[in-house]
Amino acid sequence: MASLGVACRLVLAAGLIVALASPLLAQDGDQVPGADPAMEDVPGSDEEAAEAPPPPNLECHGEHVEGSGTGFLSSQELSEEAAIAAWLEKAKQQDPATSWETAGKAQLSCVKQGLFSKCFAIGVPCHLR
Repeated sequence: MASLGVACRLVLAAGLIVALASPLLAQDGDQVPGADPAMEDVPGSDEEAAEAPPPPNLECHGEHVEGSGTGFLSSQELSEEAAIAAWLEKAKQQDPATSWETAGKAQLSCVKQGLFSKCFAIGVPCHLR
């Protein structure tokens, strides 16, 4: 019976350690369970319809475009490049002269899972006039 009491205490102690250590073990950029970074600040909302037009040296076409690489990569730099490449592939369908550097309202965000990351590129296809 004493071993059952010790086992219960060990299980409770392990659970308490995990619960207390979880916030300390989280890394910057770790994704909160149930949170989809692609859905944060969804582009094209009614609030954005009233925003100012693009700078006079840019001509923008179409709607916001989102691109992300395939899965989590071991390098954040490679994940960023994959997201931008995916964005560019989709954006060129709306504006063949666009580039990431001229994208309107461009956002690049990444989430981490341990040592791996996945990035999301969002922006409006634009090009210089």
